Amino acid sequence: INAEYMGAIDLPGDASRQRTAYSFHRVFWPSSSQAAVYLDTLEPLVNSLFAGDSVCAISCGSMLVGKTHTLVGTLKHPGILPRFCADVFARILRLTRVESGCRLRVCMSFTSVSSAGIRDCNREVPQPSSSKLNDDAYRVDGWLLPGASLHELRSWEEAYAFLQSGPMRLALVEHAAAHQVTQLVLEQFDGVHRTRSAVASFLDLMPFSSHVLCVD
Repeated sequence: INAEYMGAIDLPGDASRQRTAYSFHRVFWPSSSQAAVYLDTLEPLVNSLFAGDSVCAISCGSMLVGKTHTLVGTLKHPGILPRFCADVFARILRLTRVESGCRLRVCMSFTSVSSAGIRDCNREVPQPSSSKLNDDAYRVDGWLLPGASLHELRSWEEAYAFLQSGPMRLALVEHAAAHQVTQLVLEQFDGVHRTRSAVASFLDLMPFSSHVLCVD
């Protein structure tokens, strides 16, 4: 594979096939830090989420190439998912300090998808004692994965505990057994009325899978 400066990846085929060029916006080398990857990919999407636009990050590729490490990372080197969550709660803290009538709610879900179906991991992992499982019937513009329950989180500390007990822990156990989907729902309220909502979806796809996860 040759990564050309012109902005394409050239994959040489066999004698009977033409070469195929794939365009890309950015290439990260092995020396790139987790922070650098986040700043150039997901960090700009925090603004989109607060503007009411749903966003999605997909980690895919062969086994042992660093998909899960890039997405969830480690305690010492957090990936793009915990960094995104930290920025969301930092923004909420700033907004609620300057706007007295501003109320925002964050809920998260964690599910795995395999040939056995969709598994709601929210109900299987320990949760922060101060958070609660939100069983409201609402769905946000149809973006939530069917069967996923929402866990309401009130602070970055609760969100990080959620990630540690869910995606960051199960990623080590089931990284090649199922697709893993973490979703963050941000709702904004004017008093009691919801004025805006959006979903950030993070997909860690298992390699060489015959089961396709479709995001419409």
